[in-house]
Amino acid sequence: MNKDKEINILIVSDIHLSFTNIKKLGEKIKNKKIDLIICGGDVCNFDPVNSNDSEKVKECEKEMVDIFKALHEIVPSVNILYVPGNHDAKTTLLFEGNNNLESKAPKLTDRSFNIHKSNFRLDEDLVLVGLGGSLPSYCDDKPHWTGYPYDCANGIDHEKQVLSDLNQSFKFQDTINSKDKIILLTHMGPYNCYTTIDQIDLSISPIYSGSKSIENTIKENQQQIFLNIHGHTHHSTGLAKVGKTYVCNPGSLRSGHYVLLKVEKFCNQLWRLKSTKFYKL
Repeated sequence: MNKDKEINILIVSDIHLSFTNIKKLGEKIKNKKIDLIICGGDVCNFDPVNSNDSEKVKECEKEMVDIFKALHEIVPSVNILYVPGNHDAKTTLLFEGNNNLESKAPKLTDRSFNIHKSNFRLDEDLVLVGLGGSLPSYCDDKPHWTGYPYDCANGIDHEKQVLSDLNQSFKFQDTINSKDKIILLTHMGPYNCYTTIDQIDLSISPIYSGSKSIENTIKENQQQIFLNIHGHTHHSTGLAKVGKTYVCNPGSLRSGHYVLLKVEKFCNQLWRLKSTKFYKL
């Protein structure tokens, strides 16, 4: 009997320029089999207030390159698939996905691929779909953390924009068909899920940092989306579910958190989550 096909994935997110922890990570995983690195965004510490400052944007692009080179050093010869976060270079977020994607966004390294508003085929019937950026976070129904690029400016309903961009991710190059299974990679996660609710102190109101559009997209596509990987909410590391779909928040690598995850094609027919191991440096 043929062995089930497997993909071993290193998941990191919210690195925030922690080269020190990338080096420590390299020591921890040096004997592990890793086929792919997935990064959930916030590679850097860019302040969206400076999004129109071209010099600072270029500086942030360079920082992202350096981080990805550091990841390539600890896990050579594998691809990095990533979505940018709200603290990454504007140029990695504000582009229109189309058939000439690479001309619209900076190519950071030869083996890193930005899948914001696009998708990437991992196998003949397995696709990684991506959406970066964040909405504002709310506490007691009031904005708590600023979102980017989906902010509160001009009274725009940015959940509608998130939904529109998600739909673009699924339709990118018309590559997804009804038989494909999907891993959804987002920076922010689904709204009503404990992996996106930040509450360290129970005496303080929780901070909601997820997206209703992402949650609804998962619920409406249960037959295809079997896993959502996201970052953004540093203190809500863990594995949850939205309906039948698993939701994985690896936590922040800056705080020492990462995940080794395995998906398998069970009986060589159906892709599913096989194992998820959470680690702290």
